[in-house]
This record gives sequence, C-alpha cells and structure tokens, in this order.
Amino acid sequence: MMDTMRTMRRRAIHDACSSLISPAPYKSTIAKSVPIDAGHASLLRAEKVTHAPISNVAISGVLWPEDAAKLYELAYFCRDDILELGTKFGLSTVILAEANRAGGYASTVYTVDIVPKYTAAAKRNAESAGIANVVAETSDAAAWLDNGISANRRFGLAFVDHAHDYENVKAIAERLDTLLLPGSYVIFHDFLDRRNDDPADTDYGVWQGAADGLADDFTFIGIYGCAGLFARS
Repeated sequence: MMDTMRTMRRRAIHDACSSLISPAPYKSTIAKSVPIDAGHASLLRAEKVTHAPISNVAISGVLWPEDAAKLYELAYFCRDDILELGTKFGLSTVILAEANRAGGYASTVYTVDIVPKYTAAAKRNAESAGIANVVAETSDAAAWLDNGISANRRFGLAFVDHAHDYENVKAIAERLDTLLLPGSYVIFHDFLDRRNDDPADTDYGVWQGAADGLADDFTFIGIYGCAGLFARS
C-alpha cells in the first residue's frame, strides 16, 4: 500500500513537472485573499526578486516572484519555527523572517549552510533588515537535522535549497517526517528545472529525491515558480 501511494505521488509530480514551464504561476495555498499585505504585493509585482519585501534591503541573489511570494505566504501564517537549508546570502532567509513578523508571530528562522561566508553574509543582511529572529549556522544539512532530531526540535515550515542531487535531497526528505509538525509545509527550490530530468546531469534530481524520500503523510500540493510544495497531514 505504501509503495502504491508513493508511486502515485511520484507519477503526479512527474506529470506536473512535465506540463509546466518555469516559472509556474503563483496561487494561494493558505491566504483567503491576495496580496496578503504590502510586502507580499511588492514580491508579486517584481520582475525578479532581489530585495527584502518590507525593509527593501538589497541582498545578493535572485528569486522568481512566484517563489518568493509563496515563501512569504507560508511564513506569514506559520506559528512555529521555520527551517531553511541552503542560506547563500540570506535573501530567502530575510523574506521568511519579515513575512513571519508581518503575520504577527515571532518564530525563529533557522538557516543552515555548509559555507561559512554565506552564514556570515546572511547574518549581516538580517541585521541590515532589522531582523532579530534569524539563527544562521554553518553545518552539513543532514548532520544538522540529525542533531535537531536528537534535540527534539520541531518546525512548522521548511525550505530546502541546498545540494540539488538526488541522494542529498532524498536524505533530507527522509528526515523531515520527524522534524516537521503535523499540518506543516515543506517547499523544495529548483523542483521545476529541466536539469532534474537530464540523466547526464547527476548534480540534479530535486523532485525525484523529494518524491522518494518524503514519508507517505506528505501530500504534493503544487508548483509555484520553480518550487514544489508538500503539506504534512
């Protein structure tokens, strides 16, 4: 039965990826009306997102507005702590933190990257944006999650944008059932990317790793921008 459910989920994901061209359109998952607020509106009208939505701090990196708006929406309504794997310069980190604060919460955004200079840059950019609820740490993602499991940490939202190869993504996905609370969400960046379906490109296998690694209580919700969203029951 479990194998059948995963096969059906994998087929649904494959069909969705095959039928869409990045960036896939933004659609609301939780919000009853869109835009949610001025910060959300600023992301939706951007050609490419390169600034924090509320503080307007410029941060190196770029996101599709559809990706950024979905992150903003999910964080805005998240009552629990938020996990990000793959920090880079902290653009998505600050979006998550600003959205959560705008939603009236004070959740901590934990962001993890294996490169120390990215951790340091994210801390500086969060400070420039006036964000205090960010904890940026340097670590291997799987090792950090294992420590988090041992420490009984739990999260209401996870954003996965670290290594993109099948084995690394699958290893992270397998751990999320323990770390994510019931009713939570996980979103995988570069889920909709032609490189995932190129057998010669072993650096990519995002949707496949997510599909095979996530437990059966994760339901595939859809694709927004280039990111794939799942909800845990």
